[in-house]
Amino acid sequence: MKVENIGLDALLSYDPYIIDSTSVNINYIDIDATGITLKGKGSATNLINDPYFDLGFSGSVDLTKLSGLFLKDSSMIAQGDLSLTLDGKFKGRDISLETIGNTQIYGELETNNLLVDIPQDSIYTKLENVKFSAQGSENIGASFEADSADITYKDIAQVSISKARASIKSAAENLSNDTTAIHPLAGNIGAQRLRVKLSDSTRIYASALSARASMLPSQKDSLTPVYLFSTSAKRLGYRDSENILSIRDANIRFNGKRRETDTTANVISVD
Repeated sequence: MKVENIGLDALLSYDPYIIDSTSVNINYIDIDATGITLKGKGSATNLINDPYFDLGFSGSVDLTKLSGLFLKDSSMIAQGDLSLTLDGKFKGRDISLETIGNTQIYGELETNNLLVDIPQDSIYTKLENVKFSAQGSENIGASFEADSADITYKDIAQVSISKARASIKSAAENLSNDTTAIHPLAGNIGAQRLRVKLSDSTRIYASALSARASMLPSQKDSLTPVYLFSTSAKRLGYRDSENILSIRDANIRFNGKRRETDTTANVISVD
């Protein structure tokens, strides 16, 4: 690997007489090497006791160039590009599902074209114009967009999608085991084409698919969840070793509310 450029301006501070004085400030970092770039800046304070990070980085990876260096004698194929962006302000102790709502983190991963083929493990992935993003704050979420994706994982599953999108958003309290109220949760998925093949002969297929689901607190009682689900598809199908289901021009909507009727039973009421 050849390093074309490397730049770093950083300061490490430490005073043994002052508690929590250890810090690192990176005014900039700039690395340009064969198949890899990295740029950014950041700081970390109170490193010994309660570290706090303020970071902003971006980088890219050229898998085709790296494969030429490291996979010459391997049957594995890795080609394409990846770009990564990461921004965050958080304390080290808050990097967990229960406390992610105390952070401000945003990450983004993109590829124009990506091919990974590992024949000895029967793993194959081909992606075109894919973007994945995630954020952590009081509201957490993730989104996925792809022009096309073809994935094979051993003999377990094969997935093929085109013009796909998916997202999920939630209040951070859903991950912190907060039971004082029902916290909002919503997601959607859409695809021009979807094909799923599983090892147990299960097949799932859809075209012009759009589905949305959410869970919200009832306006009358914050402890009562209200469920909403809707889906539409030009064609929707399912098949396994015993069952076959095929629907054209599907349009399904469900509204439901769970209410506590006694200490032993829950009832779903459907509108």
